[in-house]
Amino acid sequence: IAAGENQTLALKADGSLVAWGFPPDTPIGFKGLTGIAAGMGHNVALRSDGTVAQWGDEFYRPIPIPWGLRNVIAVFEGRFQSFAIRKIVDSAATKPITVSPKRVSVSASLPVGRKYQLESSFDGQKWIPIGAEFYASDPIREWELDATGSGSRVKMIDRGPVIGLGYYDPYPRSEFWKRPAAAGRRDIVSIAAGPDHNLAVTAAGRVIAWGWNYNGQAEVPANLTDVKMVAGGLEHSLALKNDGTVVAWGGNSPREVPYGLKNVAAIAAGTFHSLALKTDGSVISWGDNSFGQLSVPELKGRVVAFGGGASHSVLLLNDGTVRAIGDNRVGQTDVPEGLGGLVAIAVGSYHTLGLRPDGEVVAWGYNGWGATNVPPGLRAVSIAAGGDYSAALTKEGTIVSWGQGRFRETDLRSEIADIVQIAGGVRHLLVLQKPPPLQAAARAVVAGGRLTRVEVTNPGYGYLQSPSVAISGGGGQGAEVHAAVVDGIIQRVNVKHPGEGYQAEPNLLIASPGGLPSVRTDLNMIQVVLPIHEIGEYQLEASSDFINWVQGSIPFEAAVGQYACDLSVGQDIRLFRLKRLR
Repeated sequence: IAAGENQTLALKADGSLVAWGFPPDTPIGFKGLTGIAAGMGHNVALRSDGTVAQWGDEFYRPIPIPWGLRNVIAVFEGRFQSFAIRKIVDSAATKPITVSPKRVSVSASLPVGRKYQLESSFDGQKWIPIGAEFYASDPIREWELDATGSGSRVKMIDRGPVIGLGYYDPYPRSEFWKRPAAAGRRDIVSIAAGPDHNLAVTAAGRVIAWGWNYNGQAEVPANLTDVKMVAGGLEHSLALKNDGTVVAWGGNSPREVPYGLKNVAAIAAGTFHSLALKTDGSVISWGDNSFGQLSVPELKGRVVAFGGGASHSVLLLNDGTVRAIGDNRVGQTDVPEGLGGLVAIAVGSYHTLGLRPDGEVVAWGYNGWGATNVPPGLRAVSIAAGGDYSAALTKEGTIVSWGQGRFRETDLRSEIADIVQIAGGVRHLLVLQKPPPLQAAARAVVAGGRLTRVEVTNPGYGYLQSPSVAISGGGGQGAEVHAAVVDGIIQRVNVKHPGEGYQAEPNLLIASPGGLPSVRTDLNMIQVVLPIHEIGEYQLEASSDFINWVQGSIPFEAAVGQYACDLSVGQDIRLFRLKRLR
């Protein structure tokens, strides 16, 4: 038997499997099993032939089973990972191999403030990571490696412009958790963080939501468009449309937008209450009022910004002073006497930050974890307040944070660059960056031997001027095109001259926008010697982990004896084998 997070497995004497609990989608017809293991939402089974099968909820399932995994004698499960013990068998991969590694110098020119991964390859197609992902803090980075391979590259890690720092522990039942939807997108223009879920607005006015979803707070209405601002409470979300109306979804009371509410200029959400600032300067509030957090005084025409905490509200007036209402059990509404001259505020669960024109940050409220202990001399251009922590964006473009940070929401990297906005959740911090550069791509269309038009298949990003476009192949000559840039992307490619004699579509290569990593490798040579025991056709393969094997040579005929080859080095691969093709 095996017990997982929410499921139980039983292996019968005849090699069949019985399972119950969550996840319920146990494969039918499993026979000939010799071992089982259960993890968090995923399971693994060992077949009698030494191969492995896995199944379960896709969110918790580990990466795919390594290709070619055989000769397994036992399996084990962790929370998010699987383990297999293999029996070492006599094969070409285990026969004596001699490798003479050399030191290789790799240097890369990198735009700072972005995340990268050093990789290497034998064939330019299968790339294997070397070391951990890293942020570039200097424009030039160098490595010294004992390496083998034929080439190296530094890949920019582009998971989209939104970076999340802090708590990440989804509920095992996936229907209560909405997976991240902002990854890889380049069209996000603003963000908002609820206590445990996130919202983002795209350039097209659509809303993306992810995170906790147990009350529908991350289920964006399908017909919601033309949005310019979002806000998140504990169990509800708000969206402000360009026409001045407000849409809400999620939990009950805070989502009940007052009938006829219009002409809204800004919105804010507390844990269980909501606020709207109208264009005439009046504030409308709704939701929970257990501590008087909705009792906004008559300040029509004077409020310029506001925010909602766990059970209090804070208003910034046009004279730079602050009014705070609601729960004051831990001093969250005790505004410092004489406080004024503020231009912005950020409201956390139980504390508040204020920003002065010169960048000075002031704070008040609950300080049990140091959330109001502003670092001396700090000068900021933007601020964010979370549960027990605070954060500020400096004019140099770095983030400074302070407070408890037990969920690592204050575990920041000063190298993160091109920051547009920060937003604080209770246990996490969101950072919105300008998206990194991306090289554009296009396809040529030929008719009657002439290049008639160009289709942009990928508009790229980060172009400051029109890039060059190289045309090759297709059997013709003389074609010329021009790429038009709008807001950093290739909007279209115009045909300046169609050329002649094209029998097929030529290849188009649009130049890089700049700001992309470039790598220089000082290649050395190593010699690999492997024994051959039978006449046949072979191919050299290499690996760093005995699992992922990449091609190291073209197929070749060999007689009994030794095979020796010289390879240019570029990666730390120490494992070699000869794969017999026939």
